[in-house]
Amino acid sequence: MLDGDKSRLIERTVNEYDELYKRNKGSFSVKDNMLLDVFLYMFLIMNICCIVILSNHSSFFVPVFSGKLGLFNKNIPLCFSIALVAIVPITILFLVLLCRKYKVQSVKHSLVDKGVIFTKHLADYVRDLEINSRRIDSVIASLRRELDTLIIKQNELSEMCESRVNGFDLQLQKLTEDTKCAVAGVAARFANSDSQIQELSSRLQRLCADSKNSSESIERYVSAVGNLVQQQVDRFTEKAEFLKQLYRHLTVEVSSLNELKDVMRKCVEYVENKPHLKKSARRFLSNSKIWNICSNLKELLSRAEQGLTSEDLIINWAQDIVKILDKYKLNEFNEEDLSSCKDDEERSFVKNLLFVEFPILQINTLRLVVNMRQEILKRSCAAAQGFAESIISSCTTDDSVVGSGRLMPALSVHTAGIDDHSVTEGDDDYSSREVMVEHMTSKTHKSSRPTSSL
Repeated sequence: MLDGDKSRLIERTVNEYDELYKRNKGSFSVKDNMLLDVFLYMFLIMNICCIVILSNHSSFFVPVFSGKLGLFNKNIPLCFSIALVAIVPITILFLVLLCRKYKVQSVKHSLVDKGVIFTKHLADYVRDLEINSRRIDSVIASLRRELDTLIIKQNELSEMCESRVNGFDLQLQKLTEDTKCAVAGVAARFANSDSQIQELSSRLQRLCADSKNSSESIERYVSAVGNLVQQQVDRFTEKAEFLKQLYRHLTVEVSSLNELKDVMRKCVEYVENKPHLKKSARRFLSNSKIWNICSNLKELLSRAEQGLTSEDLIINWAQDIVKILDKYKLNEFNEEDLSSCKDDEERSFVKNLLFVEFPILQINTLRLVVNMRQEILKRSCAAAQGFAESIISSCTTDDSVVGSGRLMPALSVHTAGIDDHSVTEGDDDYSSREVMVEHMTSKTHKSSRPTSSL
């Protein structure tokens, strides 16, 4: 049989032959080979002529090469000079063409060798092909004999199968009749149980629906209870934090004006650095509560920066803070006030402002107002007490203390009996103390009116 090695060998030989032919295709041109032969013979003849001429005039070699005579001297034959000059390039060209001719001949020899090898392999291949063909013919003859035997056996098997198929048909008909009877009985049983199955399925569907509704109700109830408990926990936590800070603030001294300004400035700067806190997300075209409060506090801060030169201005400024915080009802808090917050940190900070910082600011402001009014009242009482003591000390005679209705005449009688210098000093002292009492009394009356409103 033909093996794969021989076919691959023939294919490789053909590929090598084709590659060698393509690579040296120019060497097989008739025109090129003819020109090569012509030039080769021509240069050979020229070379022989030059050698003959030089050999005939060999006596001129010594004078020319020694430099006694020039190459083209008139004493030297012209043919000798030309032959001496041309023999070198003619010889070189002849050798080059001879080398080229040798390469062409080597390529031809290689192609001939490849062709011989290919022919040898092809002959082996053809011989193997003939051997395999004879083997195939013998195999085909044996297969034909086996085919005839197989046809005889197939006929016998078909007759046997036909007899068995007839028996199977009879059994199949009987089995079909039995199956029809069984199917009719099963269908009757299923018809009886269909009603029961439908009733059970309807009950199961109602039960599933009731179970789903009850589970949803339980989940909503648990979620509502959890939300309520979480709200209560958050509320108690906020109240506890508020009470802790309130206790801490109440146990220390009253906050000064600068401390109140620092607290307000911190709140205002935080809110101004968050422009998204301005608008409420749930109220169209409406500013948020925290933004409105901080805007009003910013106006009060600007007033405080301009200068609070008197106690009345400070008290009025503090009362404006309390009024602003009362206006926005910090105890009425809902989720809409936090709708403009972006994250949990902002929500916690804003809730801390509304629940803790602003109420404590309001309490500290009230404490500052009360403390200032207390100081004013103390000064007024001290001034009134000093004024009363001065009046009592000036009344040295019994006639001057007859009654409260005669206090001023006694005072005038008392001042009339004093020398000019002492009278002047007494009058100045009395008038200054009277003005001080009136000023303190007016301050007390002014401060008592906002206290009642608070």
